[in-house]
Amino acid sequence: MRRLLTFLPLLLVTGMLAVGQPVRAQTKSLYWEGWDTTLTILPNGDLHVVERQRINFTDGTFTFGFREIPLAKTGGITGISVSEPGVGFYREGGLSQQPFTFDARREGGDLSIRWYFPPTANQIRTFDIAYTVKDALRVYDTGDKLQWKAIATDRDFRIQEAGVTVVLPPGAQFQLIDSAGVAATWGQSPDGTRVTFLANGTMSPTDSLEVGIEFTHGIIPNEEPGWQQEFDNEFFYDENVKPFVDIGLGLLAALLIIGGPALVYLLWYTRGRDPQVGPVPEYITEPPDSLPPGVLGTLIDEKADMRDVVATIVDLGRKGALRIEETNKKGWLGLGSADFVFRKQESDVSLNAVELAVMGGIFRGGKNTVGLSDLRNKFYTTLPKIQSKLYMEMETRGLFRKNPDATRKMWRAIGFALVAFGIGIGICLGSVLARYTTMFPCLFGGMVVTGIAVIIAGGVMPAKTVKGSEAAARWNAFKVYLQRIDKIEDLKQVAELFERYLPYAIAFGIRESYVRKFAAEPSTPVPIWWVPYGARRYGGSRAATIGRVGGGPRGSGGLQGISDSMTGGLQSMSAGLTSMLNSTGRVLRSAPSSTGTSGGGGFGGGGFSGGGGGGGGSAGFG
Repeated sequence: MRRLLTFLPLLLVTGMLAVGQPVRAQTKSLYWEGWDTTLTILPNGDLHVVERQRINFTDGTFTFGFREIPLAKTGGITGISVSEPGVGFYREGGLSQQPFTFDARREGGDLSIRWYFPPTANQIRTFDIAYTVKDALRVYDTGDKLQWKAIATDRDFRIQEAGVTVVLPPGAQFQLIDSAGVAATWGQSPDGTRVTFLANGTMSPTDSLEVGIEFTHGIIPNEEPGWQQEFDNEFFYDENVKPFVDIGLGLLAALLIIGGPALVYLLWYTRGRDPQVGPVPEYITEPPDSLPPGVLGTLIDEKADMRDVVATIVDLGRKGALRIEETNKKGWLGLGSADFVFRKQESDVSLNAVELAVMGGIFRGGKNTVGLSDLRNKFYTTLPKIQSKLYMEMETRGLFRKNPDATRKMWRAIGFALVAFGIGIGICLGSVLARYTTMFPCLFGGMVVTGIAVIIAGGVMPAKTVKGSEAAARWNAFKVYLQRIDKIEDLKQVAELFERYLPYAIAFGIRESYVRKFAAEPSTPVPIWWVPYGARRYGGSRAATIGRVGGGPRGSGGLQGISDSMTGGLQSMSAGLTSMLNSTGRVLRSAPSSTGTSGGGGFGGGGFSGGGGGGGGSAGFG
């Protein structure tokens, strides 16, 4: 074992070196010093092609080369040969991979030529690949035409110099000369029977050079190739129909991109906007109706969220249905942490559907006492039911035209469907439609934009009824009162309002400032349902001990005792109360890490154009 540990570092280093060797061996590079293609049009209409490739193998060892030629827009390729100056012709060797042999076979829609040579490194070799293409020319009364991608477009390395020469059959004259791809210059021979194109500069691996010529009709047999009619039809469509299709679809796409969101706005304006209501006082000093706090919160922001649940819990305490006690839960090494206990109380007050769902979620299994920490990762299963009840209250009480959550989900589903349709159809039909129009991405993009607009608008599509709008306006006036209560009222005179209106402040989302204002007033009584740590309840009242470890003399009992021993009512206990309110919302919505919660918002003859002819393909070495 000791020897193994001694040699282990050496073995690791050796292994790393061994792994590194193949990486170095796989690094290969080359470039074409020259690629010259000669295209000779034979009297019988065939096209004889000779590609001379001069390769500088600069790094790594190479043993073969390959050339793949598309068979589209041809009648087939014959007479294939591979040769090397000073070596001669390679022989057909099938898949033997012996030096100076080649193999040619059809693979899909391409002709694949692969030739083999002795291992070559840091050397220049020249290869001639020759072949004869059937039916490569188009025949017209005004002049016969050749288009050919003479330089392969799929390469890994650059070409320093590239040239293409086209040789006409005897008796023919050029009528049109053109090229596509990289910039190239051309010149004719003195007798006018050949033209040579030279690429302007180095060709990158993605550059191509396509040549096109038209020459005297009647020199070659007057027989159209089988693919010419389809090509002419496509050319006619591209030149005479496609521009209008692009314009039409472009206008339709613009209509979708601009008109789609405009239509969505119109839908919101007519179906999602709340009715206008008459003037309402700046503020109202008491709740305008008997709407429960949790339901109120959902009415105001149109979402059933955690603060509506917490507001309902606090209101249940105010009604006497439960009591919340602050405790000190001992943990590891006797260190304590704050916890809160919910105690179910006997009460004759009737509870609505939302309150019953909340009570059932807290006191499940017939329990009457539950620690807040015991509800962690458990209460969340009740939240969807509570949210559903809150949304049902919106419709049942006539506050919304329809269930707001169902309305949001419906419109968002429509929006996502439009987005999915636009993307899905665009992907599935993109390759087909690209042949007929370049504007199809804009068309489907318009669908996606409209879908996104519907998704965004879905959040504001729930519409209140006249009754709901009037109620919301009055309740917002009451919210202003709670926000400014310290300026409107003398808090000392209205201290008893703290407990009564706390659930509403929570539902409005202004709980922190509301508690802080009343906590600054020493006469504010502690809520009857809240038992801070260190206080004990006897019957219907609360007794407090002086906050000293190990106990001490008791106060006189009741609220006055608490005030005397703890520097005044709510002021000394607001931290614990605030902690409870924060913890309750956080714990009740907690869920196991592997579980997600769901819910509605809280929680002719044709001319020349690039790509119109045969040739191209790929080339390389290995």
